[in-house]
Amino acid sequence: MRRPRDSQREKVYAAEREAFNTDFSRPEDHEMRTLASLEETVRLILATPAVRERFKYAPSFVKIEATRAHRGTAYGTRRIKLPRFARRPANYAYLLHEVAHILVSSELGTTSAWHGREFAATMIFLADYFMGQTVAERLRDAYRKHGVKWRAKLRLSPERRLQLREQGQALVIRRLIRAATSASAPTS
Repeated sequence: MRRPRDSQREKVYAAEREAFNTDFSRPEDHEMRTLASLEETVRLILATPAVRERFKYAPSFVKIEATRAHRGTAYGTRRIKLPRFARRPANYAYLLHEVAHILVSSELGTTSAWHGREFAATMIFLADYFMGQTVAERLRDAYRKHGVKWRAKLRLSPERRLQLREQGQALVIRRLIRAATSASAPTS
């Protein structure tokens, strides 16, 4: 099955640039420069009880590799490639972005767009849990501003959809009757 179109990618990137424009890295993470320390950080993130509870199929270990490319990449559920600038302590959010890809891929496989609703919701969860409520709220505000969808899509059964359609038609008919009777009523 092909992965759905990634229509939110630019919106997500713009929102994250806006939300994380300040150094929100935690003081204890300033040694996050080596690939081994990044792997340990990701291992600790994945081992957190809240993450294990929410993402049942999350891997316990992810390999971090260096890349000379301009941007990082998450490969499946086991490997992240990070460029040099993303390995700086100030770019903790960049690492969480790639971890969010790993978590969504482990749960949903290819049924979700790379930066779809599920990814955005996962990114908010990670920001809230690992960077704090203030940062997560800034991310939510940036998502709203840039039109990123992160809430679950409303799924209606065919029966409920038909019921709502009938209610809507009945409402339109009532409005038409009310308009017709008020137009034909004598004015004093």
